[in-house]
Amino acid sequence: MGREGVAAILRESDVAFAYKRWEPETPPPLPYALYRYVGNDGTLRADNVNYFPVSNWAIELYSAAKEDALELSIEDALTAHGCAFAKHESAGEEGSPSVTYLFSTVG
Repeated sequence: MGREGVAAILRESDVAFAYKRWEPETPPPLPYALYRYVGNDGTLRADNVNYFPVSNWAIELYSAAKEDALELSIEDALTAHGCAFAKHESAGEEGSPSVTYLFSTVG
């Protein structure tokens, strides 16, 4: 799954989002999300054949306060597309994401 596939998943959530950064646009008011490609774990392979690439993604939710309903909408969208994810909360310092979702896609 590429950038457009991840964007399609995020369109099913209730969050405004952009890839990596809002430039040249100004970010909308909080809350919003940024998503980015984190890297590739290689591919699923067997018998010396590469079958499917495995891509790693991050969704970073920026908010001024805890956003349970918004977090659930992101989680529901990921789950509906079969994306197992890890969720990490941070202290939410100014300019830092309050929640980060990490997930991998195959293909």
